[in-house]
Amino acid sequence: MHNKIYIYSFRDPREWGFEIERPQNTNGHRLFKAKEKTIISPQKLTADFISPQTIDSLKNELKIKTVLFIDALKNVEDIVEISDHTNRSGINLLKGKTPFKDLPRFPDMSHVYNPTQTLDKAIVHTIGPDRFKAEKSNKTAWSETAGIITPVLHYCGINVWAVGCSLNQNHSLKTFVQTFS
Repeated sequence: MHNKIYIYSFRDPREWGFEIERPQNTNGHRLFKAKEKTIISPQKLTADFISPQTIDSLKNELKIKTVLFIDALKNVEDIVEISDHTNRSGINLLKGKTPFKDLPRFPDMSHVYNPTQTLDKAIVHTIGPDRFKAEKSNKTAWSETAGIITPVLHYCGINVWAVGCSLNQNHSLKTFVQTFS
């Protein structure tokens, strides 16, 4: 279906139930091995760690073309495909970082996500890790980091598939990840 798929998640893969080897550090990120998959996780959610420069360096070092982005969500019943987002976090990791190389200052963000064609779709509202922990509303699909991180991945020319689920649904997520290739 795709070339080698890397998994990208703000959360440590152990929180999703993955059994991993000891991580390596590169370009402000940790690289975890989980069976045949490589999971990439930023060391911090800041523009020093997630920027066009660091993502482009990762992309070139690992020859990344595609990532499966995994996000923690609230108010979804099972794993869902993230088809779009509204960033309500107040965090924009591209601010002051564009233009980069020959890329535009104001990138097109109308098609950040590639469809998986296999899951129910959700438009999520990203609120950042601190607000995500405290959020109690049960009427909105809240996202921890999709609207913060995926624009940088997309800006750097990486194809992004995105899925999310609550942390207690990690069995469904692990099953999906094992079949997604």
